[in-house]
Amino acid sequence: MWNGGLTMSRLNTKRNKRIIRVLRMGKSTAEVGASFGLTPVRVRQIAAAYGAQELRREELIKRFGKRPAFDALPNSAPIEVLMLSGTRMHGWHKRLALLRRCGITTLGRLRTTPNAELLNQPKVGERMLAKLRSICPYTGEDDRRRGR
Repeated sequence: MWNGGLTMSRLNTKRNKRIIRVLRMGKSTAEVGASFGLTPVRVRQIAAAYGAQELRREELIKRFGKRPAFDALPNSAPIEVLMLSGTRMHGWHKRLALLRRCGITTLGRLRTTPNAELLNQPKVGERMLAKLRSICPYTGEDDRRRGR
């Protein structure tokens, strides 16, 4: 860690969010690149990689709030809402995409999926399971009342 306790990846994340914001305001990739010390090609790469993710995050914040109370969210809430937990986990988007491919698309499905089944999924280990369960504990049964 450096620079006041921020890691390099954390600084890049903040920078990338600012780049996306400036691009949305109508600046060209050349203008944005010049102001951030990047090439226009790199600005386009950042926009392609982070633009859709940031749009999705903004949609989720509008719908559920910046830091939602996960135990109060309905079972029908999309799994991507986990991005709003404030938990620092590298590669949230890739990890959530992995869960989606395994059929876990909602909080309700995550809540009712046993730990052993999650651990059998590719790229899900003890650490990821612990993070998921700290946010969204296993309920053991499908609580249909929450989905409404």
